[in-house]
Amino acid sequence: RIANVPVVAFDGKTLRLGDPILGSPRSGLSWTHDGDQIPLNPRNAWRPDEPAILNYQVDGLVVGRAYETHIEVWETAGNPRTFKTSVGFTTPATATRMSLDRELSLRELTPGDYRIVLRVRDTVTGTEVTRDRRLAVRK
Repeated sequence: RIANVPVVAFDGKTLRLGDPILGSPRSGLSWTHDGDQIPLNPRNAWRPDEPAILNYQVDGLVVGRAYETHIEVWETAGNPRTFKTSVGFTTPATATRMSLDRELSLRELTPGDYRIVLRVRDTVTGTEVTRDRRLAVRK
């Protein structure tokens, strides 16, 4: 059962990040949104040898401007002081709203519960938006 599902209001002017979706290409299930097939994972669990597909939308972009993205994987057990692993890249905006997919390798993760933290930063204004999503890795 799902209680309240917050939906970010996009206005095309303010930098905003939609809720990240983690899917599995092996699940056979997808959601069609704005003409894109977004893989889903109803189990909400992945084996270390299967990739997780991270889909997210960013709104309020300035076309031609570069945006830095960082994807971090944090353990949820204990009180971690830093992420377990991360990746960063810079992408130029080709539209005011973009839907992006990234394949995340889970091979470095041991079975457990994690939090994926997604950060997008405007390289001109320094404005940063952050969202996160739980990820379960099982044998």
